[in-house]
Amino acid sequence: ILMNDIILGNDYDRISDFDGILDGNNFSITLQSRPNTFSGSRYAIFRTLDSGSTIRNMVINVETYETENEGGYLAGDVEYDVTVENIRINIDSFTGLEFSGLLFGYIDDSSSFILNNIYIDIQTANLTDSSALIGYAEASTIHANNIHIIIDQLFVTNEVDPSGLLFGHVDSST
Repeated sequence: ILMNDIILGNDYDRISDFDGILDGNNFSITLQSRPNTFSGSRYAIFRTLDSGSTIRNMVINVETYETENEGGYLAGDVEYDVTVENIRINIDSFTGLEFSGLLFGYIDDSSSFILNNIYIDIQTANLTDSSALIGYAEASTIHANNIHIIIDQLFVTNEVDPSGLLFGHVDSST
């Protein structure tokens, strides 16, 4: 359980694997900026949300975030039976490349995933084969309820696959 707000600079170390419950207790995680200076794919606060994990009740504030290669802000890779609920994301500028999503980069094959009460407010989004929510969903079942995405300025470039507000690429998902 978060007991206060957290501020991350642009050089934070991501958490490799998360297996458990993170209750934000309605506090916020603020990322001052994250320029595209990382190497590797699926970059996020959590590299992987392991099966059975729950993230809930938090506000995420971001100034500038750039990601690629199935990267996401909250999690790069989501395994099965993960629940994310009551999350609000406020972001000034988001640039997603190559199947990236603002919330999640990649949802694993055979995942069953629950999203409830997700609010995303973006001032400017630049999407290239990417999405405002999930970059790439592969053979997954996604249960989504009460998802709100507000984008003031949207710029979309489709190089390989169409970009979308919910998904950048879907491969046999329901």
